Amino acid sequence: MNNLEMHKALCKIIHSVYVRKNAAYGNSFGDTFRTLGIISALTRITDKYNRLVTLYLSGQSHNATESPNMTESHSVTESPNSDNPGKVDDLGESLVDTLLDLANYCLMTVIELQDELPDNLREQLKDVQCVAEEDKALAYTD
Repeated sequence: MNNLEMHKALCKIIHSVYVRKNAAYGNSFGDTFRTLGIISALTRITDKYNRLVTLYLSGQSHNATESPNMTESHSVTESPNSDNPGKVDDLGESLVDTLLDLANYCLMTVIELQDELPDNLREQLKDVQCVAEEDKALAYTD
């Protein structure tokens, strides 16, 4: 799989995790963001970053294996401290799971900041939405 295909596949995984967790927890991220502001997002992002550092330094999980948050296996560079690469930690989370969660929190923060987005990004989002709607219409005619 080349990098472009990998990026697209990872975005699909991130979206799938977002949908699943949103179904389980509701929009708790957005609700908390509206109540407390960006500090709530920064706190979750910092928690994930700290988790990432802990996983790396402990050598727990450096080559992803099947885990509850992933649908595919992906490898990551090993830590020099790793004596058992590929191990999923006691919570069932790997380094890659944590990275994907971190990416999701960043995207969710952008969603909450949508009223403050620069005009050029708003236009790009509208263009993507139009393309998605066109794709959906084409799918119905096939």
